[in-house]
Amino acid sequence: MKEQIENRSHRARRRLRRFFVALLVLIAPFAIYFLSAVALGRIPVNADWHPPEEGPTIFVLSNGVHVDLVLPARCGDRNFREALSLSDGSGLEQGAQWVAFGWGERRFYLETQKWADLKLSTALAAVFLPTPTLMHVTFLWRTPRESENCVRLKVTEEQLERLAVYVNSRFARDEGQLVPIPGEGYGHNDEFYEATGSYHAFNTCNDWANRGLAESGLRAAFWSPFDTAILEQLRRFGSGEDQ
Repeated sequence: MKEQIENRSHRARRRLRRFFVALLVLIAPFAIYFLSAVALGRIPVNADWHPPEEGPTIFVLSNGVHVDLVLPARCGDRNFREALSLSDGSGLEQGAQWVAFGWGERRFYLETQKWADLKLSTALAAVFLPTPTLMHVTFLWRTPRESENCVRLKVTEEQLERLAVYVNSRFARDEGQLVPIPGEGYGHNDEFYEATGSYHAFNTCNDWANRGLAESGLRAAFWSPFDTAILEQLRRFGSGEDQ
């Protein structure tokens, strides 16, 4: 009897060990991913960048999860109000002073207007599979207000142009023309367009925004799959001043 009890206890401990090993194997990749994001997000790119005393203004705007790059509607000779438009034919975009650009996973954009709409299948596909993408364009008539989730930066004309070229390059084209997706916007001032590139855990919407800042010569994070590192790298330069 004692031997049977010991055998059952041994089997129970063995099953428990297997459970914890399996749990560790499942959790470890996510832990490594998040810890890497935190560590690499603290490493600056273009660490010696400082905003110029004079120059155009841009904004880096987060909704708490996803970062948009907000550029003037007219960047030098480039007029986004002419290149982009609202599909409802209202022409309201012609009065916009700013345009916010986001790049992200197609299903997530179209099916998850609110976080309550998020489906597990959409989230898992976005993380684990290379999936199609869209550009999200939002026309703004008022200047964004600086806040915890919105950083205002002064840049040079050259940096603005490089950033505008970077943004423009992510739009997909059909025979040279942009490809809008009519009727899929969230409100009266935004529009979706087909985009190039695939979304996955190592190429997120925030990676896209972060890469644009880095390639334009602005301060950025070494790696930022989340919005936090981008904002932290830029906050002390808010209002165009090194604080």
